Amino acid sequence: MTLVEFLYPIRIGKQRDLVLAVLYYFKHLKGQGGMTAAEIKKALVQSKIPKAKAMNVNAVLNNAAPYVHNPTGKASGAFVFELTDSGEKYVRSVMDVPAPTPGVQQEVATLQNLAGKVKDETARGFIDEAVLCLQANALRAAIVFLWSGAIRTLHEEALGQGVKSLNDGLTKQDPKTREVKKIEDFSWVKDRTFLDACPDIGVLDKGEKDMMVQALDLRNKCGHPTKYRPGVNKARSFIEDVVGIVFT
Repeated sequence: MTLVEFLYPIRIGKQRDLVLAVLYYFKHLKGQGGMTAAEIKKALVQSKIPKAKAMNVNAVLNNAAPYVHNPTGKASGAFVFELTDSGEKYVRSVMDVPAPTPGVQQEVATLQNLAGKVKDETARGFIDEAVLCLQANALRAAIVFLWSGAIRTLHEEALGQGVKSLNDGLTKQDPKTREVKKIEDFSWVKDRTFLDACPDIGVLDKGEKDMMVQALDLRNKCGHPTKYRPGVNKARSFIEDVVGIVFT
């Protein structure tokens, strides 16, 4: 989700709400703990907020108690502002954003940091969606989106091994599987077939493959229209395994 999309529901609202919402967005979706008034104003202008160029953000912040504070003092001569707990609650009420589940806060931060390091735009988009789902306590959706980003990353790695090695590994598992020449061709290949081929392709070792097969089973339970609901510990375990195997 872009800042433009996040701010859209309140784009013509109160200046204080807009400023606080920017702080909230950069903290929870970008992993940035604090911002200066100049940084906030730049974000508002870039998001095409009406009259953002004329906004006195410093004055807005100075009158936003008890929702903001500046615990770290100045950075390059400017005060760095952060949301207080009251500010967090206020923004969630204004933006209608559910409070994150305490048990997944570490995973939210992990995925936020990870997204910034993923070069493939499609894979990064899936990880960003997983973060939003975690923040909304939508654990099933978070698992599905993270899996999509992870399998896309493995597809890229497999292509990097060469199409001959890739297709030899796939046909060993399923002689009828479609030939893969580009990333889009994987849409015809079952995830399980691909995972079983990964050790031969040189992408995963057997232990990693077995763990990813277990992760795929959970992904399928979450992606199909069943009554299954993963708990927080199950979601955390999934994230730890997938991130550890695919992205590190």
